[in-house]
Amino acid sequence: MNIEMIEDLRIRKDLLTSEWIIISLGFKNRRAHVFKVKNNNFFQKKIKDEMKKLSDLGHSTEWLKADFIISEEEVPFSQVLSSIQQTRRNYIDYGIAYDKHYSLAFLPEEINANAFVRPVPGDKKRTCLYVRGISIHILRSTRPIKAFIFTKNT
Repeated sequence: MNIEMIEDLRIRKDLLTSEWIIISLGFKNRRAHVFKVKNNNFFQKKIKDEMKKLSDLGHSTEWLKADFIISEEEVPFSQVLSSIQQTRRNYIDYGIAYDKHYSLAFLPEEINANAFVRPVPGDKKRTCLYVRGISIHILRSTRPIKAFIFTKNT
């Protein structure tokens, strides 16, 4: 695994403006570990520290993926819900962040793979946000949040 390749990407002009890099560490028999690092000169150390921490727990990293945030669009949550309801299940092609520091943020792969969107019971043509799937994923991913409440006005 060549973490230095991320440095080559990081210095590209269009990626320099990205404040955060979302890192996914993949394993053979375990879900990927996803975390964010600041897009600065210390990002490689942070990734290596995280890999060592997981290695000490018996999880050997098989692959690494870096997602650079190159564009953002602030929209009301009601608009996100509407978009989700009109999208085929497992075809969300954008990430979602609930704050500007990406403390609670999900990649499209996390949204699709963890059943954040499900068919409406009794109506297979429409989809809805599956709050239980989101809650389970947050608990499994050990993201440190105290409470998160979904409402139509969120």
